[in-house]
Amino acid sequence: MWLIVVSVTKENEKDPALAEERLKELLSKTVQVSNLSPALSVEQLKTLFGYFGTVTECKISDSKLLAHIEYGNPEQAKAALALNNMEVGGRPINVEMARSLP
Repeated sequence: MWLIVVSVTKENEKDPALAEERLKELLSKTVQVSNLSPALSVEQLKTLFGYFGTVTECKISDSKLLAHIEYGNPEQAKAALALNNMEVGGRPINVEMARSLP
């Protein structure tokens, strides 16, 4: 696995446009969730957001108040926006398209 990471990094260094294109692709299929209850787990978020498609990755920040959820395609990520303002764990969560990655 380490060789793959090194290979991708070297390729990106050669072609910044490729790296930017990859970032845009990732952002197009990733939602950012804020105002999370600290009691929520990655598995609980995967289950909830899994109703809108295949969750390929879910990361909760160290503060436990922010998460990034990546889907298999942009359509699934856009569908998950329906969860915006839904009360989860006693708090209304904010769901929006990601503007950055963790």
